Amino acid sequence: RRIDRAVKAARQYTPKIKKDLNAKMYDLAMTIYFGMYGATMTTNSELFWGPDSIMMLPYMSSAADAQSAFFQRMTGLGFAIMSLGYAKCGVSKDAWIKQTMLFHVVSTPIFFLQCASDDGTSFTPWVWYLQIAINIVLAGWGYTEMTKSKTK
Repeated sequence: RRIDRAVKAARQYTPKIKKDLNAKMYDLAMTIYFGMYGATMTTNSELFWGPDSIMMLPYMSSAADAQSAFFQRMTGLGFAIMSLGYAKCGVSKDAWIKQTMLFHVVSTPIFFLQCASDDGTSFTPWVWYLQIAINIVLAGWGYTEMTKSKTK
C-alpha cells in the first residue's frame, strides 16, 4: 500500500519536473541567444555579422555605413536590455517566454521579405534563410512553452 502511494506521488511530480526543465531550457537558451546578439551587435556588429564575419555568418554582404551601424548598435542594445530584464530585473518567466516567442513569430515575415527583395548586394540571403528556419523552430518551441503558462 505504501509503495502504491509512493508510486502515485512520484507520477504526480514527474510531469511538473519535465515541464519546469523544458521551460528552464527554453528561457536559458533565449537568454543566451538574445544576450549574445546584444553583446555582439552593441560592441561591433560589423566584426561579428558583417561581410567578413568572424562568426562565419555574414548577415550583411556589404560594409555598414554610419546610419546602419548606429541602428545595429541600437538593435543590439534592445536585445541586451531584453535579456537583462529577464536575467537581472525581475521580468517573469512567462513574460520572457511570450516576448521571445513573439519576436521570432513577428520577425520571420520581415526577414523573408528582406530576402525576397534584396539581390544579395546588401544582405547575404543564405544566412537570412537560415535565420528564418531557426526562427520557426524557436517560435514553435516558445509556443509549446507558452501554452503551458498559467497566465495569458
